[in-house]
Order: sequence, then C-alpha cells, then structure tokens
Amino acid sequence: MFQSLYLALAVLAVVPIVTAAPRVDVSKTNALLTSPPSSPSQDLFSFESWIDGISTNPNGTHLSSDEAIAAAIRTPMSRGKGVEQPDLQRRKSPVLKVLRRSLLQVRKVVKSTKPGEKGLKTDEASTVGIGLEGVQCNTYPRQLSVVSNVVFCIENLARIGNKPCYTQQVTSYCQSGPDFIIGWRKIDELSINAPSCAGVARSAGRIMDFCTFNGKVMGQTTAFDDPAVGVMIRAFPEGKLPDNITAE
Repeated sequence: MFQSLYLALAVLAVVPIVTAAPRVDVSKTNALLTSPPSSPSQDLFSFESWIDGISTNPNGTHLSSDEAIAAAIRTPMSRGKGVEQPDLQRRKSPVLKVLRRSLLQVRKVVKSTKPGEKGLKTDEASTVGIGLEGVQCNTYPRQLSVVSNVVFCIENLARIGNKPCYTQQVTSYCQSGPDFIIGWRKIDELSINAPSCAGVARSAGRIMDFCTFNGKVMGQTTAFDDPAVGVMIRAFPEGKLPDNITAE
C-alpha cells in the first residue's frame, strides 16, 4: 500500500548510468539455474554481501558473476531460500531482525510509492509503508528480470563505488537487455544523502536475496543509504522505459 503521488511524467529523460549486454556466460548460468545442485554448500551466500565486498574492496578477490549465481543455487537456506525455492515473499523473515540498520532509528516506516501503481488514500498512507529493511517481491509478476542480466548490473554499479547515483522521479541506474535497475524519489521524504551507486547495488542485491526464483527476479526496496529513494528490479520487454512512466 502506497501514498498516491500522481506525478505523471509526459516525457521522462532517463540517462542510464550503466547500459550494456550481460558479460556473463549466459548458456552456463542458464544451465546452472535449471539444474539442481549436486552438493549443497553449508556456507550461506548472499548477493547483498557479495556486492558489499566488491564495493568495499574492488581490487580484492571476489566471486565472478557465474560463481555468484552458482553459489546462490547452492545456498538452499539463504534469505530467499535459494534460487530454486518457491517462496517469493520473504518480507516477514526473522532474518530481517538481524539486518536492521541505524537508519531504522531515524524512521521505522517509510511512505513509499512505486512506478506505475496508484497509491492509497491519504488517511491510510500515514500508517503504512515499507520499513527500511523491507523487500517486496513480484509486484509486477509479468515483468520478471533474468538473473544473469541483473547480476551484471549490480556488479558494475558496485564497482562505481560511492559516487552518487543521482535520482530523478524515475531513473534508470542500469540496463542489461530488457532488464533494468531503476530508482525513484519519494516526494515527501527528505534525503539523508544522495544514494551512492554502491548503495543502489547493495539494495538490488538484497532484492535478489529475497525475490529470486527459477532464474528470474522482480522486486523493490528502499535504497540502502537514502530512505527517500526506492530501488526496483524490473523488466521492460521493449528494452526501454516507457516515455509516460509515472511515480504514482
């Protein structure tokens, strides 16, 4: 449930920070995503932690994109229950209690909107929202993104590091094929800081941890380092954001 913003953008100027075809071995990752793991790992893999490691130490030794996807498949008990498990909704997972950040002490509830969906009536909106640690999955179930495309995007955003990812009403941070990581500003939220590209990548990694299923992912959350910004993973089959996309 979201507060109605009614911000119709007749023509939206969107400048992707990263736009490219995936540089992972798609045939290899597709095979991994459709094949059961032979020996499940005891180590819990997290896309968010993987991205955090890259952004913190970009010159360090990290898993490749293919290895990260394979590690996610071998992690049946991770936050999103692994790539092949059918649980799409993990918002009430007790693991979230461990992941609370100091920002929660600033504001426990964030009024939120997402592109293309009308919000709530004003009297409802004051009592609901997405907690800063929260993730919503599958809100656009027909616009799921391919995992390998999204992994390419989050890795590249992480390597940009702490440079600001400036966010307009609706902004494309990265595109790979028809798959996008987008962000939008919440009109009644004040920014602590402009979100960093590493923070956007980490937020998208968290979405992947909770919302990945059968090689596809779609979901949204609040930007890791700016509660005034929402982050979403979503596919647009035409390969571009619609000119009339809105944040409502």
